[in-house]
Order: sequence, then structure tokens, then C-alpha cells
Amino acid sequence: MFVIWVLKLQVHEMLTILKIGLIVTIFIGNINMVYASPRLSIGKKFGCIIKEGQVICFGDHGYSVTPKNSSVYIPKLSNVKQISVGRDHACAITNKKRVWCWGDTDYGFLGDNKDRKNEQRQIPVAVWKINNAVSIACGDSFSCALHQNGEVSCWGLGIGGILGTEKRYSIKPIKIKGLKNIKKIVAADQFACAIDQTKKAYCWGTNKSDLFAIPNSRSYQRYYKPVKILLEDLSQLAFGEEHACALKTNGGIWCWGENVYGQVGVETPKTIIKPFRLDNLKASFITLGFAHTCILQKDGRAACWGLNDHGELSQDENSFEHSVKPIMIENEQAIVDITAVEEFTCILQEDSNIKCWGKVDRLLVDNQARQKNNKLNINIAHAAKVKTINNGKKIFFSSKDPTSDVASNLSNIQVGNGVGGIKGYPVKGAISTVSLEMHCQTNAKKVKIGEELSLAVLNLPEDVLVQIGETKAKILQKKLKQLVVIVPPPKFGVGKKKIILSLPDRIVMCGEIIITE
Repeated sequence: MFVIWVLKLQVHEMLTILKIGLIVTIFIGNINMVYASPRLSIGKKFGCIIKEGQVICFGDHGYSVTPKNSSVYIPKLSNVKQISVGRDHACAITNKKRVWCWGDTDYGFLGDNKDRKNEQRQIPVAVWKINNAVSIACGDSFSCALHQNGEVSCWGLGIGGILGTEKRYSIKPIKIKGLKNIKKIVAADQFACAIDQTKKAYCWGTNKSDLFAIPNSRSYQRYYKPVKILLEDLSQLAFGEEHACALKTNGGIWCWGENVYGQVGVETPKTIIKPFRLDNLKASFITLGFAHTCILQKDGRAACWGLNDHGELSQDENSFEHSVKPIMIENEQAIVDITAVEEFTCILQEDSNIKCWGKVDRLLVDNQARQKNNKLNINIAHAAKVKTINNGKKIFFSSKDPTSDVASNLSNIQVGNGVGGIKGYPVKGAISTVSLEMHCQTNAKKVKIGEELSLAVLNLPEDVLVQIGETKAKILQKKLKQLVVIVPPPKFGVGKKKIILSLPDRIVMCGEIIITE
């Protein structure tokens, strides 16, 4: 979910920080972190940006749009002040201090007090009884909100004490006891942290890789109550897979943890147990990827160091050497924001467009050609719009771009309960959509690559494609009420995968299976 030296949006994930007048939130999602500012948040699979109070998402965001317009406006959101992207869900705060979330509903990810499994909510829902939020941080499988009164509440998957209790998960927010006068929050994959008004920091959850940096603790020890970390006078905290950094109020940078690739910023390849001050280096914002670190300075310059296997440190297509010293990022436009996620890096430019480099595969949507030399330019100028009517039961895409092929390749999305189909609603001047209620399910729990998988489908249309996880599945047999497909090799490894039916007018969720080798 997730991931960077200093960061999610995001991301997915996230610590909120004051950076050049912007509150920045950092998140660690799964094997990566997701970082987010009020404007930009990028997670493991997709990212989002705020433009004129609305949210535009790009990457594998779950909405069916053409490759030319891979970005899409999120429906029913306006006057948005901050966003945060997790692994498979995202949340936003509006000017009314309400929190809205969308994406996977598993384990209470959306916090709307409804216990749902294997569903995909692509119309944002309001988080239960939160109307005074000032910051949001999405982790890989949970979220936390900072309230105006300085308290913090979290919801979602609670493994390791992330909810401040021993509950496995919660479908509604739970107040984290022992926190008060909090000003900033950050969510990692297995824990969360908060900075209070005295600029001291507290963390709770699973002390992964001993990133809490507290004495007499052991790696992966669980803390159900917030514990104070050693550093003080803090402005920001950021976490990678096995290293962490802190930004002090004077701009000073302190880092610790695994340093195999120089991601901590010191010459020795050993693990740095105690926070180490990086001399002659200051920043206004810091973000961490899997094993690389990036900073943004007050003059708008940015730099990265650490792992460089995929060219994540710079836009230089000929450079793949690890570096313990900062490598300046050269860019024609001024850099407004920077985010390190897993093994890639993204910057936000003055024109609101986004540049990414490194291992950007997971930001690519179906049929979107991978750009040369591990680079990806994301243009949000012509993002597709999703219109909703009848309380979200009918939706369609449109585009400001008159040359766009969105209308001629219309694909509506699945909303509602995640199982029943949605009636199509025709776009003016575009092809007519199918008006048909449809249901799909499978009784299978685990399957192996290459095995046959049977899907029970009600009202199966002639024109249908099946996708399992990130890969298209070959249809072996198609009957009125049944589909038999061959389980394809997954693009990003075995494990739990969603089954999706793509129709001419929408996509329909068909449950989940676990793919094994």
C-alpha cells in the first residue's frame, strides 16, 4: 500500500506535515508507503490529486476508461481539502470537515459502519459520525482521522494494535486513547504515529523493523497504546519498508534503520539503530520509498538517494547506481511536490501534471503502453468525468476533451452492493448502453494457475471479458448462466485477486479468489 523516506498520498500512504504552506500526509502501505499532501497522494496501485476542489485519480483506480484518458474525476466530491490513498481505498476531507472514502469495503476500510466483504464502492461514502476532521491518513488496510479537537480515531483492519485495541477490525472509527492536542498524523503499513502541539511524537501498532526508535523495545513488538519516540521538536515523520526519517522544525533531517543501499544517508551499509543527523542537509519535506529517500527544499529543488535499481533516484535514463549522497532532480518546471513510493518516484509540476520514474508498472492501467526507460508522464488535463443520477445507481463517463475516445469506448462502472449490476445510462452522442440487471458469483476459494474456474452469471450478455486480478482470463466456455475461464498467471504475483467482468456498459465485481502456483 503502500515506502519512502519522507512522504501518501497517499499513500495510500501517512503523516501530515507543513510543507511550503501545504499540510502533507504520509502513509506506508503494505511493502510500500503511500504519501499524500492536500493536493497529491500516491499509493501502491493508484494516485489522486486535488484540482479546483475536485479529485482526479490515475493508475489502477478501478474506473474503466480508455488508455488515452486514464485519469478520472471521482464522483460526488467537491470542495476537497485533503486526500490520502491507501492500497485499495482512498479518503478525502471536504471543507465541511467530513471524511469520504471509496474503494474496497473489506474489514471496514471505508469506515461507514457497514460490514461488507468483496465489494468495490466507487461512489464515495461518508465515514460514520466524523464531521470535524482536519487531516486524514490512509494505511494499507486502515485509515486514521485527526479531529479538530486534537483527538485521533482509526478504522479498518486492526491487526497488531493499530486501532488501539485487540479488535481484528472495525467498520467505524475508534478513538485512540492517550492522544491529545495532536497536530499531525501518519499511517504506515502496520502502525501509525502522531505529532502533538509540543512537537513530540507517539506511535502505536506493530513496531515493524524497530522503526519506533524507542529503548528497550524489540522488532515487531505490538503496542496497543501510543508510546513516545526519542526525537523531539519534530515537524514530520516518514517511513520506508525498513528505514525511517524525521524532519525537525529547523529543517534538520534525522534517519535510522536498514542502510544496505545508503537509504539512511550514511556510508556504512549496516543498520543504523539510533536516529542519525544528516549533516549539511535540510529540507521542507521528506518522503521515503521502499529503500530510497527524497526531499524537497524550500527553494523548490528536490533530491533523492538510496536504492536505484530501477532508476528511481532521478530522471537520468542512464543512471542505475545506488547513492548514499543526494542526487539533484533536474526538471524544466518548478517542482511543487514529490513522493517516493515503493521503487519509483513522482513529482507534481506547476501545471498540475505529474512525472514518475522508476518501477512505474503498477501505475499503468490495462493496455496503457509503458513509457521508455521506466518513465511515465501523467496528464490530467482531460480526465474523464463520472456523472451520477438516481443516488449513484446510474453512472456514465463524459470528457471535456472533444477529441477524446471516451464516449466511443464507453465503459460504466459497478457501484452499489458490488454484486448486482447497474443499468447503463447513455451518453449523448455516444453508443447506447445495455440496460440489464446482472449478478455474478463463484463458489471457488482457491485455484491454481492454469486451472478452470466456473462463474455463475445471471443475464450474461454476449460481449463480455473476464479479468482476474490484473490479467485477462481466457474464456473456455460460455453459456446463458455460466462462464468457464482458465486462471491466468497473475501479473503481480499469486495471492488474493478480484474477479471482474467487463461489459460494453460497465464492469461487475464477481468476488475474490486466492491464486496459488
